Amino acid sequence: GIYWHYDFILEQMQTDGDFAPVTILAHEWGHLIEANLGLLDPGLLTIETDLMPDCFAGAWAAHAGEEGLLEEGDLDEGATSLSAATAFFLLKLFGVKVLF
Repeated sequence: GIYWHYDFILEQMQTDGDFAPVTILAHEWGHLIEANLGLLDPGLLTIETDLMPDCFAGAWAAHAGEEGLLEEGDLDEGATSLSAATAFFLLKLFGVKVLF
């Protein structure tokens, strides 16, 4: 399944726009695909396990664009949201505050 902090997703929609949480969920869907294919290795760094989900989220965004579903600024919202999700993850898991 896909799990994410509801308040964070809501905050992203309110601060970064409607495409922000969609991008985060597409990225998390990518992690689910990785897991189902047996590609998640606990020995890998987070950056290594995030490359494929980022690619899946980008491919989905490209498809949405081809279908005419994107509004101006949506891709910026998505990029901002992935940065915010990384900062949220690092703060909650390791207590590390990241400033962009």
